[in-house]
Amino acid sequence: AMDLDGLKAVLAAMHDGRIRCVAVDTTTPSAFAHELINAKPYAFLDDAGLEERRARAVQLRGVLPDAELGEAGRLSQEAIDEIRQEIWPDIRDEHELHDLFCALVVVPVETLCRPGARDWDIFLARLERSGRVLTAKRREMAYFVAAERAQWLSQLWQDVDFSVEMLKIPGEIPQDSDILRKTLQGWLQITGPVTSAAIAAQLGVDPTAVFQQMVHLESSGTILRGVFEGRHGRESVPDTEIEWCERRILQRIHRRTLATLRKQIEPVTPAVYMRFLLDWQHLGEQRQVSGEQGLLEVLRGLEGFEAPAAEWERSILPQRVAGYDPRWLDALCLTGTVGWGRISPHAAFTDAADGNGNRGPRRVVPTSMAPVTFFIREEALWMDLCLSQRQIPETNLNACLSDLANRIRSLLGDRGAMFAGDLIRTAGAPGEEVHRALWELVAAGVVNADGFDSLRVLIDPRRKRAFTGPGSTKTSARHASGRWALLAEPEEPVPVGELKHRDAEAAAGAAARRDQQIESACRMLLRRYGVVVRDGLARETTVPPWRELAGMFRRLEARGIVRGGRFVSGFGGEQFALPEAADALRSNRARTLADMPALTLAAADPMNLVGIVIPGERPASIAGNTVTLPLPLTEVETAVIEMPAPQTFAFGATPLEGGAIA
Repeated sequence: AMDLDGLKAVLAAMHDGRIRCVAVDTTTPSAFAHELINAKPYAFLDDAGLEERRARAVQLRGVLPDAELGEAGRLSQEAIDEIRQEIWPDIRDEHELHDLFCALVVVPVETLCRPGARDWDIFLARLERSGRVLTAKRREMAYFVAAERAQWLSQLWQDVDFSVEMLKIPGEIPQDSDILRKTLQGWLQITGPVTSAAIAAQLGVDPTAVFQQMVHLESSGTILRGVFEGRHGRESVPDTEIEWCERRILQRIHRRTLATLRKQIEPVTPAVYMRFLLDWQHLGEQRQVSGEQGLLEVLRGLEGFEAPAAEWERSILPQRVAGYDPRWLDALCLTGTVGWGRISPHAAFTDAADGNGNRGPRRVVPTSMAPVTFFIREEALWMDLCLSQRQIPETNLNACLSDLANRIRSLLGDRGAMFAGDLIRTAGAPGEEVHRALWELVAAGVVNADGFDSLRVLIDPRRKRAFTGPGSTKTSARHASGRWALLAEPEEPVPVGELKHRDAEAAAGAAARRDQQIESACRMLLRRYGVVVRDGLARETTVPPWRELAGMFRRLEARGIVRGGRFVSGFGGEQFALPEAADALRSNRARTLADMPALTLAAADPMNLVGIVIPGERPASIAGNTVTLPLPLTEVETAVIEMPAPQTFAFGATPLEGGAIA
């Protein structure tokens, strides 16, 4: 790993020309590129922190090697066999057989022994009598060749012998490499996945020469390499054992594999799905995790879901993490792994009509009901999309926030992140007023802090009194660790209609960035639900519209990352699942809610899907409300089951009692 002498020798050889550098376009990043992206802190020469590395923002998606991918994304052998039978030519007369021989260039005599070529001998006899097909021999192998390709074969093999004299047909004869490439291209159209060694043995040619032409065809986009039928994903193989498949045929095999996978899964009932969700979210019996790493796993499944700030450490996290310790969450936040804040826009910033028909923004009222969420900083591309779509006009910010809140917002914008004590000193306001202004900004989704303890200070009435202003006679309490900062909003996205008027490279980069953000939102939902049903997203406030999610889910399905199909009965539209989640759902179809002991959840918990997945009346998602699963039988029997209203998934506010808005 630290062979400096070897490195110097390589660099010197590159400098004097003994090692030649060749630029190669590849379909995936090289292993060396992965090492650069995933380099540890000691690989860099400066002293910057790991969280400041721009390399950590680079996503390596869809490039898992077969050694790690395993059976996920593997093509179905049944689909390969079916497509092979379908692409084998169905010859109806001697003219079609002659055209096939022209495309294949050379056809071994043993080909007539295949089940699909049993009737070819009749047509072949007619072609031989008319002189349109010749028989050739080379090294104890016999071939059929169309008269128009005899000169090609003679050019390719100098030692070939023909049964009759070869006719001289005017026209330019291709080079040896071109003849072999056209031969391989013809055979790949009717064979499906094949290795260079296998097709070389069939045609009686050099496997190395075949591999070279395969690489040439790959560079032109005609064929693709991969692991289709072999099981050598964990071992390196010789070049001649690499599998190849014609692009069009591979697409057909891929579609057939997806169709086969969808047919394998019989939909389960909503009650089984609900029981699966509770286990998936570590709420079932003996499903809790423990420790700081367990908490991080739980937060990965909860990120993006907004719940009242007071409810997170009261019930949502302790029910999933055994022996929950708030210090674990502080450590994750202060190390830059996890962040928190309100992502959806506050309803007060939108225009609201009053009784006289006038429209105008309303004031933000901070309460403990204000919704906040967590996000994994390294992976939260979905958050960038949400923040870019919630652009708030400056006039609305000034109208909805108090004067002190706007002053603190300006201070954070001008000076960057600041400690609570610095804000109290710089703003020149009492600590209690600064505390209220910060809470107002948190509820509005404008600021957040490094540590979650800063939010506890705002929520806990006993700790609120610890804020004291300058000149106070009380002993100033230690403030929560971490600094306050603006919840940065990315630049406003460029409308699709304007992209064509901009630089093509910039437009492509913007489109690729948005695709990454949509994919991040899809992966977030898959981590939360395992099996994503459109109706189950009714309480999501930070996800794009379903039409965009569905398109990305289909692309992930085509890449073998997720499975599409009908997993849960009673819901319309497409459904998508992680492979491991689909297997778990299928294997636990006998477990329903009726079999589990009573479980009391906060009404604000994301697994409160009463009235969405299972019938019943769902309580309001406010702090203090609870729901017990399974529901009493009488309540389920009398519940009115209605189809959920179509969801637009626009970012909205969380309603509170009495019409207040958090």
